[in-house]
Amino acid sequence: MHFFHSLIDNKIKEEGFLLLNIRSSEPIDSMPKKNGPALSISGRSDSSVQIRRSPKMNIGYPVAPSQFLVRDTTDQKNVYIMNWKEKLRVTYSKNPFSKRYLQKKVFLQGGLPTGVWSDVEMLESPVYMDPNGSLYNPLAIQVSGYWSYEKVATMLPINYRPR
Repeated sequence: MHFFHSLIDNKIKEEGFLLLNIRSSEPIDSMPKKNGPALSISGRSDSSVQIRRSPKMNIGYPVAPSQFLVRDTTDQKNVYIMNWKEKLRVTYSKNPFSKRYLQKKVFLQGGLPTGVWSDVEMLESPVYMDPNGSLYNPLAIQVSGYWSYEKVATMLPINYRPR
């Protein structure tokens, strides 16, 4: 909810969020394909040594909310339409309460990086959001990372705005 409110209010940076559009790139084709020819070592062919193609690599590109969020005011309704490709990585640069609690209670020891991240994949395009940050079609997105850990019970009320 906090993220969606920040999107609507156009306060992503001020609230501590960083957005990346994660795109998969193809592996370098200079290597033989999986189960390709055997590697030659010292002039002999050894079928137990194989060069494999690397998996796809994810590359993050900074993205601004204006690149995927549009406000639609037709029919006197304020509806926000979101549309992006592949994954949207949302990084929150502050430590949420649950992480601070675990550190305080010594469940987690050692230095942990500050902040958390979540990936949001669009399963159905576009996604519609009301002015309170509630999704009209919540099954259109799939989340992973920190947001998948958080439960519905910890969500804020629809009209909550931090001060």
